[in-house]
Amino acid sequence: MLAKMLKSAKKASKIRFGGLPLVKNSERLHILITGTTGTGKTNMLNELLPQIRLH
Repeated sequence: MLAKMLKSAKKASKIRFGGLPLVKNSERLHILITGTTGTGKTNMLNELLPQIRLH
């Protein structure tokens, strides 16, 4: 639902977290990734870095 709303409003970034797009132009803002051991922080970064390298 969120992805469709952002896409229809032309505010969806090409960079995604867990399949959901960021809001366009928010990519340059700071992002805080927190969680206890084993919650997937490194996995999320490993998903994010290749996308950043493409853009």
